[in-house]
Amino acid sequence: MSAEAPAPAPGPPTPPARRWRRRAGWAAGALAGVVGAYAALVLAALASRGPLDPAYAGPRPLPPEVAARFHYPEAGTPPEVVAEFNHERGRGWTRRWVQVRVTAPGDAAPHLVQIVHHAPDPAPAGRRPAVVVSPILGGRNDVSILAAQALARRGLHAAVVLRAESLLDGAQGEERLERVLRTAIVDRRRAIDWLTTLPEVDPARVGAVGASLGGIATTILAAVEPRVGASVLVLAGGDLASVITRSAEPRVRRYARERLAGGVADVADLRRRIAAAVPSDPLALAPHVDARRALVIMARWDDVVPTDAQVRLHAALGRPASLTLPAGHYSAAALLPLVLDEAADFLERTLGAAPAE
Repeated sequence: MSAEAPAPAPGPPTPPARRWRRRAGWAAGALAGVVGAYAALVLAALASRGPLDPAYAGPRPLPPEVAARFHYPEAGTPPEVVAEFNHERGRGWTRRWVQVRVTAPGDAAPHLVQIVHHAPDPAPAGRRPAVVVSPILGGRNDVSILAAQALARRGLHAAVVLRAESLLDGAQGEERLERVLRTAIVDRRRAIDWLTTLPEVDPARVGAVGASLGGIATTILAAVEPRVGASVLVLAGGDLASVITRSAEPRVRRYARERLAGGVADVADLRRRIAAAVPSDPLALAPHVDARRALVIMARWDDVVPTDAQVRLHAALGRPASLTLPAGHYSAAALLPLVLDEAADFLERTLGAAPAE
């Protein structure tokens, strides 16, 4: 056995001024956490709720020509899992990444659908509902992953369907927006195909949730996919032409600048082009969503998905139950625990929390 290594010599003492600055930093951080938590509680108390419009008469039937836009040749067949990896366990959930294939409308060959499946841990008895979670425009999917973990802790299966490609590419025409949206919806439909093959999932109880761009995708999915029995639409807006040309989000503003530099005459021309190129706008498809099984969460001072666009979508849906946050698009993150609780409560209530045998 080798001799024990000598203990390192002690370093010079920390100067008192630096020591007190460090302690002051810790105290300021703790105080900021307390103040932030208190502010979030105050904001949550100021959120306003609205019930479903009592005059709502039900969704409109989906025209066959609209349904055809979102057809995929693999529909009705169980998907083959191409790969499964990254098995992890957290507090109340287990996670795995799964890949399946689907052919998007207009494509000759299939592509991979990336699914991050969160299952409740420990596994509840009986078959449980499953929820498709759609990410925001960009970033590392942190918000959607947090949502999936929260849903799994509540006993729901949650599958984050990752973006196959970015929605915005200023070097390409406006027709690409429609193609990417259709692909995103087909990816989510194929994820439902996979989820409903799991023995621990009740195929009759499928929901969907998404925020911002994810909320826009969830609106379209709820309109065209009859298996979606409950949807939560967070900070989602209608009239994409107006949203894209008015948004304060840097990536959206860059897209608009690139389109203008690429030959589009002006903002009004860009708005006309987008409106003509995107028939699958959530505002157009909203009447086909069952408002009795939808919850809309809006932000009162949003300049990313402008608040008036959220209000217009809520009206086009038939004025379902709603929650309006006293926040903007980014500051709504302070109310994320409230949003996740409201979403989980609604999904449990609408899909049924009791396990199916």
